[in-house]
Amino acid sequence: MFAATYNFCWQTRKPGKTGKKRDTAAMMAGLAGHVWSFDELFDAVLARTQD
Repeated sequence: MFAATYNFCWQTRKPGKTGKKRDTAAMMAGLAGHVWSFDELFDAVLARTQD
C-alpha cells in the first residue's frame, strides 16, 4: 500500500529552492491523469480485489 500511495498520491518537490511540486510517479509514467486522493486509491484497491 505504501508503494501505491507513493506512486499515485505523493507529489515530490523539484530540486532547488523553488519548492514546486512535480507530478506523481504514476502521472509521469502515463498511468494516471491526476493526483489521486487516498480514498480514491483505497476504493480502487478494494474494487480490484473483489473482481
